Amino acid sequence: MTYTTYYSSPLGKIILVSDGAALTELDFAEDVPAASVEHTQKDLPVFEEVSRWLDVYFAGRDPGALPPLAPHGTAFQQAVWKVLRGIPYGTTTTYGRIAAHIAAARGGSPRILPPHAADGCRRRPSAVRSGATRSPSSFPVTA
Repeated sequence: MTYTTYYSSPLGKIILVSDGAALTELDFAEDVPAASVEHTQKDLPVFEEVSRWLDVYFAGRDPGALPPLAPHGTAFQQAVWKVLRGIPYGTTTTYGRIAAHIAAARGGSPRILPPHAADGCRRRPSAVRSGATRSPSSFPVTA
C-alpha cells in the first residue's frame, strides 16, 4: 500500500509518500500530476518524523539524522542518493565530486563529465547544495 500526506513548506506544498514504514518519495505537489496520486492519504509516524525533520531544516538548523528513507530508483539513482545523504548539513559539493565518488565506489573513474558538472568545479552556480533552494537535490529524497 502507498500512503501520502502533504507538508506546507516555505517553498510550497510538498507531497510525502510512504510505504507505511519509510519515506519513499518527496516532491513539490504542483509537480506531481493528479493522475499519479493514486494513494491513500493517512497520518503515519513516519510522516510525523519527516515533518519534524523538515520543520527544523527550513528553520535553518541542522535537523540531525534523516528519517527512515526507502526511495525507489535505478542502481545509479540509489548510488547518487547515497552520496547526497553523506553531504553534511551546511556544506556544498559539485556534480563532478559526486561523479568521482560514485566512480571510485564502482572501481573506476568518471569517463565523461557533462559541461554543467565541470562548471560546478569552477564554482559556478551548478553546485549541489544542502540548503533551502528549490532544487530536487536539496531534499533528502527525490524520485
